Amino acid sequence: MQDLLARLFWRDAEIHREVAEYLEQFPGFAQARRAYEAVAKRVEETVGFDLYDEFQTQLLNYSDYEVCAYYAFGMGLRREIIRQMLGRERDKVKKAPQTDRDLDTP
Repeated sequence: MQDLLARLFWRDAEIHREVAEYLEQFPGFAQARRAYEAVAKRVEETVGFDLYDEFQTQLLNYSDYEVCAYYAFGMGLRREIIRQMLGRERDKVKKAPQTDRDLDTP
């Protein structure tokens, strides 16, 4: 189930294409991308391709988790579902209030 949800919500190639198209509409995005690429080239020239590639791969892998979390929250998924997707035990998930009275209960 966890893998199915990850494929549905986090590894959708169509969404990546749409996001890329959407980003192109933001004023300043192209300039920010060019500035990043210029700095990335300087870093690669300084540390060498192998270390730069390893760093870039790990950074993207690491930041992918954060991006996916924001994406999942942005879709309106409840925290309980996200925690289950991450493999946490169900009993650690705080039950959401069902009524206004539950909000007053500590």
